[in-house]
Amino acid sequence: MAAALTFLELNGVILPIADSQLYESMIAIAEKQMDRTAFANLLRQLSK
Repeated sequence: MAAALTFLELNGVILPIADSQLYESMIAIAEKQMDRTAFANLLRQLSK
């Protein structure tokens, strides 16, 4: 996740996402409730 957020920031994309939302996403990924595709979709939605 850190790499993805850094990549986006370096390319001028600042996501309006709260730390709590990032935390919840990481927990969901760890618990296998969210996969790579779902996380990528979340980042796409937030970057619009």
